Amino acid sequence: MVWSAVSAGATSISVVVAQRVVTAIWRRVSGRPPPEGPGDQKVTWGAALTWAVALGIGIAVARLIAIRLSEDVWEATTHEEPPKAT
Repeated sequence: MVWSAVSAGATSISVVVAQRVVTAIWRRVSGRPPPEGPGDQKVTWGAALTWAVALGIGIAVARLIAIRLSEDVWEATTHEEPPKAT
């Protein structure tokens, strides 16, 4: 149960950080705020799709990093492999 909490916490934090990083990069590159959501009619289809892909990749990479680092910390702390997800 402890591993589930550690893994979920790390993943949650990584998603928030990824969203902020991708948003900052978007603003810097495009000079505009990112789309507010999937139904934002103020942006073009291209911008909406680009945002969705960028955010999806950013979150997936952040989640991967968070899980791998959490596993490393778990192993260093407990000297055991973390429980496998079911």
